[in-house]
Amino acid sequence: MNPILSKQEQEEFIRRMIEDEAFRREATAGSLFWFMRCYLPRHASIGTADFQKEILGLLERNIPGVTIIAAFREGGKSSMLRAHIIHQIVTGAKHFALIGSKTERQSQDHLKSIKREFEDPTNFFLQRDLGPFREESDEWGKCIVIPRYDAKIAAVSVEQTVRGIHYRQYRPDLIQLDDIEDLNSIKSKEATDKIHDWFERDMIPAGSQHARIVIASNLLAEDSVLTRIRMDIEAGKRDGIFRSYPLVDAEGNVAWPEKFPTPESLEQEKRRHTELAWKQEFLLLPVTDAEPVVREEWLKFYHDLPKPDAYPEHRLRLISVDPAISDKAQADCTAIVSADVYGYGEERRIYIRRDPVNRRGLSAKETVDLAKALHDEAIGMGRRAEVMVETVGMQSIFPEMMRDAGIMRVHGFNPGRQDKRERLSLAGYAVQMGQVYFPDNEAKGPLLHQILNLGSGHDDLADAFSMLILKLTELDAKSQIIFPQSSASENPPDLNNPDVRKAEELKMDQQAMAKSEYERSGRDPTLRNKIDLAGGFIW
Repeated sequence: MNPILSKQEQEEFIRRMIEDEAFRREATAGSLFWFMRCYLPRHASIGTADFQKEILGLLERNIPGVTIIAAFREGGKSSMLRAHIIHQIVTGAKHFALIGSKTERQSQDHLKSIKREFEDPTNFFLQRDLGPFREESDEWGKCIVIPRYDAKIAAVSVEQTVRGIHYRQYRPDLIQLDDIEDLNSIKSKEATDKIHDWFERDMIPAGSQHARIVIASNLLAEDSVLTRIRMDIEAGKRDGIFRSYPLVDAEGNVAWPEKFPTPESLEQEKRRHTELAWKQEFLLLPVTDAEPVVREEWLKFYHDLPKPDAYPEHRLRLISVDPAISDKAQADCTAIVSADVYGYGEERRIYIRRDPVNRRGLSAKETVDLAKALHDEAIGMGRRAEVMVETVGMQSIFPEMMRDAGIMRVHGFNPGRQDKRERLSLAGYAVQMGQVYFPDNEAKGPLLHQILNLGSGHDDLADAFSMLILKLTELDAKSQIIFPQSSASENPPDLNNPDVRKAEELKMDQQAMAKSEYERSGRDPTLRNKIDLAGGFIW
């Protein structure tokens, strides 16, 4: 792309580039690097870095599928994309280029930038060799038409539907998406879903069969359109490549030494930006600006669970299930978090069990089987176990499926109007009070990563954890109501006595089984009478 020439050869090459239009066209036809040097010289004023040469090489290649280029801010990616469009048109490789951005203003700014390249007096050869061009308007907004090459450049935003868009007999054969996400859109899964849906349902169908698709952006979050498409490519579900170019890599190497030749010049650039902006837009680290709901200094860890004869004694294993139905790469994962609970009140200790489940594509049966295995393990040890499952939409089928599988104590959980952040905030109180212990191998695991970084990506484990703590708090608060009612003449059971408590819990388990049998019978009144005669059940 950038051949090594002797000084004499360089002088001769430059002379011919200046004097001979035919040679100029021939030399730049197969090289985007030389095309930029010749036709857009002001973009090479600092010096072309190795990463920029690599990006230009990627753009030159006819790569099938989607080409994703994640590059740091002010690294020249937009200039290279503009050069790529002009180069593809002047060589006759493409006839209809479509630019997409987050907003209509951004997309029109990209179009104006291309127009300015034609008008810039420093791009003398560009104007002489490629012109004339003219600006037109159509139903999608302003566009640039270059009659000499039977070509058109149009721009759209993610708010616009572009199905059926065409220029003469051409559908878009070059699609460039530049910054289709921003810091606001990545904060909402719904906003990310909307942009991703626009890409899949509008932009992909709008292109011709062999359209070249290029996406350029920063890695703003763990769950973004960019990362979803990247995951599809890496999983073999979509053709394409992904390349990332941070300003400073993990080893401390600077990607653009021509612009930042010294540590002082790099530090000066860093001081121009906030810490968050530096990490997101220059180091390409997917971080969030949201205030953490649970703080790292609140965390407590354990290596071994308490011994069987420990005080306070084991009282319950609670298993929290957040099922997911879809197996798409961007979909939520099925999450299962379980805990062994010891003691009551201020002495309560919650030990989160190792290796929580966080998997995509689990069937309903596989989800029930995983929950039942944790349940049966506790029962086999002579311990009490209960399962809770989120029951929103299609998830409402799971409680009955679990009862059919032999799990008698199943609670449904409907979050209502509470969002995930609110739920984790409430659950975080138990963490702050030092009642929750995490396994030491989870210190850098996915559960705590989601809890500490809620909002920066998938949060299925964090939500299952929140449900577990909130349901346990609810069970403790209603413990007097859950147990069979005593008449006014009876003394209430001493639930602080471990033996009494176990006996009452056994009654409660038996009553839960009876109620399940009653429900299965179609609410047979004769069966209910028999249960009532057995005494004390609260319906």
